[in-house]
Amino acid sequence: MIECCDIIKVVEDFYQALYLYALKQLKDEHPAKDAVQEVMYRITQAHNKGTTISNIRAWLYQTLRHVIADHYRQHGKSIVEFSDDINEFEIENSPEETTSILNDGMRAIIQLLPPKYATPLTWSDIDGISQKVVAKKLGISLSAAKMRIQRAREKLYHLFNECCDIVYDKNGAFASCSIKDSCQALQEIEHCLKK
Repeated sequence: MIECCDIIKVVEDFYQALYLYALKQLKDEHPAKDAVQEVMYRITQAHNKGTTISNIRAWLYQTLRHVIADHYRQHGKSIVEFSDDINEFEIENSPEETTSILNDGMRAIIQLLPPKYATPLTWSDIDGISQKVVAKKLGISLSAAKMRIQRAREKLYHLFNECCDIVYDKNGAFASCSIKDSCQALQEIEHCLKK
């Protein structure tokens, strides 16, 4: 039987992979999130009832397939062929490692901005320092620090648009991104992060 603290670990270990699997099957962000939430609800119910689950991973994916099938039935759609390759949705890094990798990547990209903008943006958005403290460290007013951080975000946004091919889903939400061959600076950062 899974223990109470294991439920938290189950969510941490499987949520993102289950979401990616559901998104591939349902092709829509909101039903995919709902499906994974339903699976998490069912695992909690199973735990509360004292159900023994010997292979948690298989149980989660089987339950998710049932939830997705229910979704299709409720919406009068034919049931899709489910992808059997659930390994393609496994996350190799822990959430902490992923956050660390993303922070390292963002730090490197932010450093492409002029120091006037890179420093306060790094302190505020990566290091989590309050804008009030950023203002004190820079010796400027709080409103000036806020404006500088906002300008830095805008410059970073423009840098991404210049250097990346960004794909949005049908709802206008970010779906994926690839670095253009012409953007040597980001190509180098990506290469360093893959080492």
